Amino acid sequence: MDGIIAAMVGSVGTVAFFAFVSFAAWLDYRKKKDERDAAHQERMKALELGFAPQDAEIERAKAYSGAAWAAGVIGLVVPIVVVALTTAGTIVAVIFREPNENLVPGLTIAWSIACLIVLVAVLRSLSVIHHLPRPTGDAAPRVAGRDRRADSSSAEFHEKRLEL
Repeated sequence: MDGIIAAMVGSVGTVAFFAFVSFAAWLDYRKKKDERDAAHQERMKALELGFAPQDAEIERAKAYSGAAWAAGVIGLVVPIVVVALTTAGTIVAVIFREPNENLVPGLTIAWSIACLIVLVAVLRSLSVIHHLPRPTGDAAPRVAGRDRRADSSSAEFHEKRLEL
């Protein structure tokens, strides 16, 4: 009997825990949904007034930054890995060589290939970083496709525009 009561209490506790987590997730969803809706309304109002949305410039800058980071990481990691593998191969070749074996030609070729790979990786990543378009901080207002309303010069219209 005690085991059944303990199982029931444990089950109720588990259900209560997951209900609390679900409720917290629902509250977070609602808050984020309201924020997205407000941002959407702001963007739509800016488009109606003829201004380019600022979040597009922000996202473009983030994309350029991500591409630059990726190229930089590749330009850093590839040479480190290639040099480490070539060093490990050299150590293995020196440890397990035969007494009269000449390692110079093989190691020269291996290190030449490693240097070529390192050089290409570094130069290519720098080239990619250099050729990335730079985001501009000045976003000019977009000209609306339709005519402005007649009341666009009123004080109320400018007041609403400043509220954005």
